[in-house]
Amino acid sequence: MNYLKNLRQTAIIFFKSLIPKIKKHPWYSALIILVAFLTISNLLGGNGQKFETEKITIRDIQSIVSVTGRVKASEDISLAFEKSGKVATINARVGEKVLQGRVLVSLEDTAARARVLEAKAKLTELSRGSRPEEITIAEKNLNTKEGALREEYGGAENEIRSAYQSAHDAVRVKTIGLFSGNLEKGYEYILNTCSAALENEAENLRQPLENDLKIWAEENKTLSQASPENLKKSLKTSKSNLEKVRSLLDTLGLILTSSCASGSEYDTYRANIKSAKDAVLTTTESVIDKIEAITAAENSFSSAEAELALKKSGGDPSQIEAQKAKVLEAESDYAQYKIVAPISGTIAKMDIDQGERVSAGDSLISIISSGNLIIETNVPENDIPTISQNNLAEITLDAYGKDLIFLAKVIEIDPAATIIANVPTYKVTLIFEQKDERIRPGMTADLRIKTSLAKGVLTVSERAIKRVDGKNVLQVLENAEPKNVPVKLGLRDGQGFVEVSGEEIAEGQEIVIKEIK
Repeated sequence: MNYLKNLRQTAIIFFKSLIPKIKKHPWYSALIILVAFLTISNLLGGNGQKFETEKITIRDIQSIVSVTGRVKASEDISLAFEKSGKVATINARVGEKVLQGRVLVSLEDTAARARVLEAKAKLTELSRGSRPEEITIAEKNLNTKEGALREEYGGAENEIRSAYQSAHDAVRVKTIGLFSGNLEKGYEYILNTCSAALENEAENLRQPLENDLKIWAEENKTLSQASPENLKKSLKTSKSNLEKVRSLLDTLGLILTSSCASGSEYDTYRANIKSAKDAVLTTTESVIDKIEAITAAENSFSSAEAELALKKSGGDPSQIEAQKAKVLEAESDYAQYKIVAPISGTIAKMDIDQGERVSAGDSLISIISSGNLIIETNVPENDIPTISQNNLAEITLDAYGKDLIFLAKVIEIDPAATIIANVPTYKVTLIFEQKDERIRPGMTADLRIKTSLAKGVLTVSERAIKRVDGKNVLQVLENAEPKNVPVKLGLRDGQGFVEVSGEEIAEGQEIVIKEIK
C-alpha cells in the first residue's frame, strides 16, 4: 500500500510541473493533461479490486443425501400350483383387491375332494363301530368300484390302438416326400433347408421313431390278452411315443416355415405336418385322460377295499388315530388343487385361462401387498456412512412434479455392496409414512434423505470454499484485502450451504465469493 501512496504523490508533482506549459496552449494542453491525470488517478487511486462477498452466519444445518429410486410393493409374491391339471375356476382378475385366504384359482379336484370325504367317513365309522348292514353296503360299494375300474381298463385297448395309428400316420404317411431311407440304413431329409442343425435334428428323431413304431406294433398284437398292469404300462408308453412324434413334427414345422421352403410345392407338406400335429395333440390328451381316469378308478377301488376291511375288522384307538392322519393327508392333497391368496393385496398378474392344462410349479399369478409401499434406492459408498435406520426423507414422484412432497423413513440398509457403473453402492429401503392412492408401484422417485443435524454452527455457501495448496480455505476480507484462512468442512445441507470451523473465523466476518472483474 505504501508504494501506491508514493507513486500517487510523484504523479501529482509531475502534473504540477506541466502547468507552466499549459499557458502557451491553454485549451489543447489542458485537455491532454486532464485525460492523463484522470487515467493515472484511476489506476493509482487504489488497487481496483471489487468482490462479491457474504458473511459467515450461524444456523442449524441438516445434511441431505439426494438420490433417485423406484416405488415397489412391500411384498410381491408369485404363486403356482403344487399339482398339474386343468383349470376349473378363476375367481379373481388383474387389478382386483383380494383378502388373505381367498381362493383365486382352482383345478378340477373331484377325485381329491372325494378322497377327503371318504377319509372323513371312514373316521366317523371307526369312531362309532360298524354294523352288519354297513359291511354289506361296503361290499356292494367295492363291487361297484371294481366294475368301474374294469370298465376303464376295457377302454384302454382302444386308446392304445388309436394312439399307435395316430403316430403311424404322422411318421410314415404325413412325412412322405420329406425323407429317404429305411430303418437299417437310416433316414435323410431330402428337401431344402436353411438350417443344418434342424435338418440333423429331424433325421435323428426320425430314425428311433421308426424302431419305436415297430416295437409298438408287435406289443399291440397281444394287447387283448394284456393284464391291467400291462395295459396301464402300455398307455404310458403310448404317451411317451406320441411326445416323441410331436417333437419330430415341431422340428419339421420349423424347417417348412423357413425362407428356404418357399413355393407352392411346399404347401402340401406344410398342411400334412399341421394336420398330423393336431391329430397327435388330440390323441395325446385322450391318452392322458385315460391314464388319469384309470388312476382315479384304482384309487377309488383301493379306498373301497380298505373301507370294507376296516368295517370287518372293527375300529380300535390305534386305527382311529391312523385314520385321522389319513384325513389330514387327504385334506393336504386337496388343498394343492387351489391357489389361495397368502396376503391381502392386489392381483398384479393372472396368466391363466379356464380349461387350460397347467403344470406344477409354473408361476401363473402374482399378488402385491396392500400395505404401505416402499422405495428402493442405491446410495454411493461415500454417502452411506451418514444414513441410518429411521432417517426421514422427503419424496417427490416424477408423475406429480416437485411441488407434491411425500414423507418416508429408512427401514433397511443392505450390508453388501452392489456395483453400479463401477461405483460401490448399497441398497437402502424406505417406507412411506402414510398410504396414498396416488402412489403406485413402478413410479420413479427423487429422494432427499435427512441424515445428521448440526445446530448453531458457522456456515457459508459452498461457493465460498476455495482450494489452496490442497487445503480448504475461506478468503476473509481484512482492510479490503482477501486473506486465506484455513477451515475444516462439516455437514452439507444439499441446498448450497456447508458447515465450517477454524481458529481464525467467527460469525459476521465478511468473506469473498468471487472477484468482480
